[in-house]
Amino acid sequence: MKPATQVVLSDGNTLPFSFGMAALSNFLEDNGWSLQDLGQLQDNLSLSKVIQILHHGFRDGHRREKLPFALTLDDIGDLIDENPTLITRCMEIFAASMPALTEGNEVKPGKKKPG
Repeated sequence: MKPATQVVLSDGNTLPFSFGMAALSNFLEDNGWSLQDLGQLQDNLSLSKVIQILHHGFRDGHRREKLPFALTLDDIGDLIDENPTLITRCMEIFAASMPALTEGNEVKPGKKKPG
């Protein structure tokens, strides 16, 4: 299993972040969405959805590193307040984790990814 990316916080501490298929599945399920609904994130990306994405990513990172996870959505909001670049860094990891689902490169079941 690929290790989580360590996101450096402004105080020098790190938190593991990963947005693999487990995190994606949990995020979609929590929102009552399917994979086909994922495209609406680009058009309707609210701050609450960003906080949810980060929450799922940190939870998945902790799972991958076999660490306990106790952060709440409010804790994630506090981390954002304290770390102004946190959203950008985590959303870069989020986008890189699923290149087939971003920028119109959707992979249909049973078909290989182009390129």
